[in-house]
Amino acid sequence: MLSKGKILIAEPTMLDSTFNRTVVLLCEYNNKGSLGFVLNKKLNITVQDTIAKFPISNVPVFFGGPVQLDNLFFIHPYGNLLNDSKHIGKEIYWGGDYQQLRTLLIDEIIDINKIKFFIGYSGWNFGQLDAEMEENSWLIKDFSTNDFYNDSSLLWREHLIKMDDKLKIWANAPKHYTLN
Repeated sequence: MLSKGKILIAEPTMLDSTFNRTVVLLCEYNNKGSLGFVLNKKLNITVQDTIAKFPISNVPVFFGGPVQLDNLFFIHPYGNLLNDSKHIGKEIYWGGDYQQLRTLLIDEIIDINKIKFFIGYSGWNFGQLDAEMEENSWLIKDFSTNDFYNDSSLLWREHLIKMDDKLKIWANAPKHYTLN
């Protein structure tokens, strides 16, 4: 059942290049629509590449999805320290006051390794994600903090191997299996 705090795992046969082999953390799911972040597509840029005066270097940025690619978003466990953070579930939050985040990082009150940054997000209009579910585009699984802290591009594959014997064969299939 869809709800915020679940993860969406792209069906192995999904051909959409944006979401092929992705794992998406669903952060909002309501009558206005749905919003989430792709957890397993690390980009070749750092936060300092996007925010010149960011206090820490070499912090990776992930592709969150195709919507608002001119914005940087973040997910973290510090909802009790960052105003305006939105609770996702399992002690994970998204967003919040950026200036507070910056100050807490400079003062070494929070751990940068527990924050994940994203360019863009994945968004669906009301009913759109439900329609994709009816088309069997996504598998749903409960979110685990291991999903969040796992930076591996193999996260999608790891989920398939754990989920179902019928899906295991897809875990090792070539990305463009239709070309074989």
